[in-house]
Amino acid sequence: MLRPIPARHLVRTNSPFHQTIRLLSTPPPPPQSRPLDGITVVSLEQAIAAPFCTRQLADLGARVIKVERPPTGDFARAYDTRVKGLSSHFVWTNRGKESLALDLKNTHDLTVLKKLVGKADVLSMVEWMGFPLYYTYAGAPGPQLSGAAHAAIYPYGPFKTRDGEVMLGLQNEREWTRSCGGVLGCPELASDARFASNALRVKNRDALKVIIEEVFGSYSAQEVLARLDEAEISNARVNDMQGVWRHPQLEARKRWTQVRTEKGMVPALLPPGFVPEGEEGLSARMDGVPALGEHNEKILKELGEV
Repeated sequence: MLRPIPARHLVRTNSPFHQTIRLLSTPPPPPQSRPLDGITVVSLEQAIAAPFCTRQLADLGARVIKVERPPTGDFARAYDTRVKGLSSHFVWTNRGKESLALDLKNTHDLTVLKKLVGKADVLSMVEWMGFPLYYTYAGAPGPQLSGAAHAAIYPYGPFKTRDGEVMLGLQNEREWTRSCGGVLGCPELASDARFASNALRVKNRDALKVIIEEVFGSYSAQEVLARLDEAEISNARVNDMQGVWRHPQLEARKRWTQVRTEKGMVPALLPPGFVPEGEEGLSARMDGVPALGEHNEKILKELGEV
């Protein structure tokens, strides 16, 4: 005999094509735990790279205790004042953390750190080197900086147009020949001895970049992308940070939320893979951006130091 299903177990689902009622024969599952719930990370960090890394851990549920140097703390706190008087860099990379201000030249504070690390699951520290030690093994030279451009293939990277930048990437000589005529409108470049092979194009990249950007400067980014599509050359529009704030899909998919700071609430993007608040699925940990030393009393009390 069929029994009626309580109304609380009816879940309405919306779709662009139809609307249905899904009947659940069992109660909804309990909220999912995040991958790093219960993990404690102690981080000695500053600037961007390490704080951004540990912010990902906090998003995934870890308790991240950020150790900062009094009286100024992470020097990224002073990079600018764009977010209600707070540093945009610091707000971006430090939400969801606890701040513990310790002077590690002070014997007592160093003892506190050692006790804290002994209870933690993970210790995070910034590597001081700009690139791996063994990259220069046996006297090999360090890497050549090339920004967003490919170090060993050219043209492959960003190029300026009349109203922005586009990315393009050539993979072989056929594409180079097609790009000379179909994209640049300069078929004679295909036989220019300076650019007769990829190795030569890399060697003469500065001269080639001038030629490409002189042509692209006469067209909008959209027009250049259309030419690249027609020539079957890999391409993309280079987006800017202002475009992120305006992107309609972020609004439509409810990817914006709010996080607390000492100056009030500020907008923040949900990390990929997490659902907006109130929807079924795994929700990100979106705790506030800490003030310097905000959690000293709490953490010291846990360690028996208060």
